[in-house]
This record gives sequence, structure tokens and C-alpha cells, in this order.
Amino acid sequence: MFLECGIYLSVFDIEKQLRLVAKEIVLPAFRNLENVKVTLKAPHDISTDIDVAAEKKLQELLCRLIPGSVMFGEETNGGKDFREVVSGNRYVWVVDPIDGTNAFLGGRKDFAGMVTLLQDGIPIMSCIHYPAHNRSLLRDPAWGVNPRLRDERDGIQEVTYEKISDTANTELYVDHALEPHIPQLQEAARQRNIRLSFKAGGAVV
Repeated sequence: MFLECGIYLSVFDIEKQLRLVAKEIVLPAFRNLENVKVTLKAPHDISTDIDVAAEKKLQELLCRLIPGSVMFGEETNGGKDFREVVSGNRYVWVVDPIDGTNAFLGGRKDFAGMVTLLQDGIPIMSCIHYPAHNRSLLRDPAWGVNPRLRDERDGIQEVTYEKISDTANTELYVDHALEPHIPQLQEAARQRNIRLSFKAGGAVV
């Protein structure tokens, strides 16, 4: 899509940066933790130097896509107030470089890099990339309501309420750009006894 600043951007541009950072920084340390440094930020909230390195690299790559944009990161926001960052900048990248650090450290594959682009405080596109599964959940306004799932086996598929209903005994993670549609998603999941997790700002609710 063409942004109001005149730059053309696709969600696949965002996914490309997540894949690059995963390949260069995250995956080499997965199940190879000998030199990984772990920090306890708060009770039950841990980080690693891999999180920080990945976030810094994403900041470099993403802000290059939109000159003048800024990033609000899970690891390196420096105590800044999210609302002030959003209100003071036209384009803001909201980033969690490794969502699921416990899974990453435990050698489990269910961790992801997450990026959402805000324009004037409104989410306009987002990508959740699961590098160990080589799978991405993508949302681009050109596609309407439903996001796309890119899988190395099945290509790119639309994620609809019906498909969610057929995904028995799985857990679906959706980003906050889909917040208005959460009730429908939850109802579709409830009818099939599927556990549906909605992730907003890194927290499962």
C-alpha cells in the first residue's frame, strides 16, 4: 500500500526484515545457549542479549523502510511512555523481537518476532513470524479483515473464522490490529472447543 507519506510498503517488506533478523541473530542461538546472557527484568519477566540484539537490528532495518519513523520496542524503549511516543510521531513500529523468551530458552519452537506499524496511532499492518516453524501470520489492509498465514508447506492462506473453527486443539495468536474482531474469533473457537489466545503488547489475555 502507499502510505500517506508517499512510500509504498507491503507487509512482506516487514516479514523480510523479521526473517533476516531471525536468520542472522535468533536462530543461531536457538538450542545453542552457551554464550547467551539472561536478564531478569521483573518477576516472571526475562530477557536475553539475543532479544536486545534482535531488537536493535530490527530498529535499523524497519526505520530505514520509512525515514523519520521511530520504534517502540519491548527491550530497548528506555522507559519511554508508549502514549507519548505514539502521539509524538506519525509512524511508529511496535516490536517484540522474541515473544516467548521462555520457550526460546527452553528449546521449544513456539516463539515469534512481532512487528506492528502504527500510522497516527492506528495499526495498519503487522507480522508475527515464527522462525523455528518457518511460518508467519500477516495482516495487510489490502486484504480486508482476515490476515494471511504463510507456511512453507501450504503457501499463503487466508485465515478466516471458518478455518479457525477447523483448527481443533490448536492455539491461535492474533495481533492487536485485529482487536475489533476478537469476539467473532472467540465465538468460532468456543464452538469447536479451541483455545484462542489474543496477544496484545506481549500479554496473553
